[in-house]
Amino acid sequence: MAKRYEDNKNYIVINHITQISRSSSSISANLAEIVPTLSVKHKISKINISLGECKETRIWLEVLHYNELLSKKEFEELTSLC
Repeated sequence: MAKRYEDNKNYIVINHITQISRSSSSISANLAEIVPTLSVKHKISKINISLGECKETRIWLEVLHYNELLSKKEFEELTSLC
């Protein structure tokens, strides 16, 4: 998706895609930080942060879809990952 809009001069679109990139990469980063030595409290915290990032990613996708920058099919495929 980022590749498709890389030449776009609309900074709002660029910002949305940048935010999707940040929030979606934060999901896996937080889950990767869960190691056996962490307490249960810290593990739950990492999972909750990841869940919040999933929700943020979905919101940005909804904004792009609402503004017709994502097709219905693309939106459904990407949100299913969330």
